[in-house]
Amino acid sequence: MYRPPFAAFPVIVLAIIAPTSVPAQSVSEAKQLAAGGDTAAALAMLEDVIDQNERNAEAHFVAGRLLLAQQDPNQKVSASRRKAEEHLRYATRFEPDSAKYWLALADLFRSANVSTLRVQVNGMIRKAEAAARKAGDASELAEAQYRIARAAWERYEHYGRRYAPLEAGRAAAVPRVFAEWRYWQEFLDHGVREVPVANADLAEAEDLLWKNRNTHPSDVRSTGLLIVLLGETYRWEETVPVARHLVRAAPDSGRAWALLGLAYARNDRWPEATAAFDTAFAHMSRAQRAPYRNLGQIMRRADRIQWEQATGAERAALDSLYWRVAQPLVLTGTNEVQAEFYARITYTEHRWTDEWRGFQGYDTDIGAVYVRFGPPDIWMVFGRRSIVWVYAQSHFRFQFTLTPGYTRARFAGQSREGLRVAQEESPARFDNIPLYRTLDTILVQVAQFRGAGDSTAVAVFGAIPIARMTDSIPVANLPLVTGAVVTDDNGHPLQRDRRQEVAMG
Repeated sequence: MYRPPFAAFPVIVLAIIAPTSVPAQSVSEAKQLAAGGDTAAALAMLEDVIDQNERNAEAHFVAGRLLLAQQDPNQKVSASRRKAEEHLRYATRFEPDSAKYWLALADLFRSANVSTLRVQVNGMIRKAEAAARKAGDASELAEAQYRIARAAWERYEHYGRRYAPLEAGRAAAVPRVFAEWRYWQEFLDHGVREVPVANADLAEAEDLLWKNRNTHPSDVRSTGLLIVLLGETYRWEETVPVARHLVRAAPDSGRAWALLGLAYARNDRWPEATAAFDTAFAHMSRAQRAPYRNLGQIMRRADRIQWEQATGAERAALDSLYWRVAQPLVLTGTNEVQAEFYARITYTEHRWTDEWRGFQGYDTDIGAVYVRFGPPDIWMVFGRRSIVWVYAQSHFRFQFTLTPGYTRARFAGQSREGLRVAQEESPARFDNIPLYRTLDTILVQVAQFRGAGDSTAVAVFGAIPIARMTDSIPVANLPLVTGAVVTDDNGHPLQRDRRQEVAMG
């Protein structure tokens, strides 16, 4: 019986169409393999999927992300990176309306060591924003807008706080002023001038961050960067309502509560800052709490080595003892120094952390200095690469270099050695706490008297500087609270004595 040639055609069509359901399933299986740690098997499966259907954008996307994760960050060029770029480019080519594919390609280009590649990142994020807006995907739109704001902020890092030499060639004198403080003071007074900049990048970042805050009030990253930006423009008083708005939207987020603690600390509201950080730690995972419990960041090198070798219980005991001893005024019940340390960790996390390149802000050179010594008294940017920090009280000075397109500022000149010397002299300083500007010294003399048998008596005499404390204000029936606390070797109080008297004018 004769059959026309086209009678076999449906069979052939079915043979071609039938496998199309397999790639999607295989991509899902590849993701499960990767999640289980078998990246090699996952990549092999994805290559099979792509062999069957070269236009499978999701397979290209997953393969590109896995290959990018394999790249050695110390290598400028690698086979994994080249292959990852190839896959991610295919993903955007085959599905150009997918925001996540454009963002993935932007992630790869952000980590490039060539500036001509990094400058393409903003355009890719803009394409992601347009794709998310077209698709009506609110979460991806928020992500794209955050990325645009972050990119604008990173550009500001290179242009904000600008200084210029008064004379040609004076900028070359910057390294010399690190030798002696008198040179530095002369340089500040006569060598440079501040350059006011109407920064469009900063304005763009703020506009987008406010929009994200209004449309996605629980977005901790976006609000965290907004708080940093407000502080950068000397508007710390605005950060408290912003942070409160965040914790109302994300009450179970420890990082959100830590931002509220930072806002309170920068507004000199220490009891509230302490309460906010306590709530933050109750909601944080162990990994999130880790940097806040790492005293090694503010120790001398030898002490830090011992800290790293200590057991968990030993660290917990030392942490408790350290902060009890560091408390400025025991009678107030508030530990401003501890709250300030937590505020510094929170600030560095939101200013210098780069989740796409995989590093935390407090692990960077510039973040390590900030955690130890707090915000500098003078923050200067020269050109597009050089950052100089000056601490007036301690005379500490540090120089960093910031490559355009990056956020990780690294030590320049002799500053790495300068930090080593500084931390041996003073492992951490908390001069930026306003309380320290009003603290006074009480002269104390101790006398011991032998008693009957094995007993002993100790008398402590203190000279309270009432005259210095009241020399700038009229005194009329001024209440004066005094107290003494005796502790054991572990800092636990054995005896407390608190008295209130009236100082007459």
